[in-house]
Amino acid sequence: MYDMNRVESELGLSRDDLVGMAVLNGCDYNPDGVSGLGRRIVMEYILSRERNRTVTDELIGWSGQVEEITSKHEALVGVKNKPHCGQCKHPGSKKQHTKSGCSMCPNSICSNTSAVPCTCTKHVSQRLLATPHMQACVKFVKHVQKTSLPVK
Repeated sequence: MYDMNRVESELGLSRDDLVGMAVLNGCDYNPDGVSGLGRRIVMEYILSRERNRTVTDELIGWSGQVEEITSKHEALVGVKNKPHCGQCKHPGSKKQHTKSGCSMCPNSICSNTSAVPCTCTKHVSQRLLATPHMQACVKFVKHVQKTSLPVK
């Protein structure tokens, strides 16, 4: 048996968070859960999301924006990669960086240990697609498209 006071104080989860987790991971309403979303991703999504809407409101909102979310996801996935330096992994070739330096590396000197993330469109898109929020959103929308899950 669950004690909601303990769940809220120890895990930081509200009743609505638990309902959202159940819908995403599997429950009597959605028995198989959303394919590709495991407990870890769902928990990361629940804990990292903005709290201005409930999880269930967010899921309902996503289900009403299937085409928009799908087209944005396809646009992010379809971003083309530009040449990157083999040393520091930033845009430009190693030859260019050797000659002119790298504008993203400290002191313009390429380093394979550079902690500065690449800001090219492809890598920014990849980081966005890897967030638990984006994974939950896209996989939930695909699930709604494939199933007859009534979300309203």
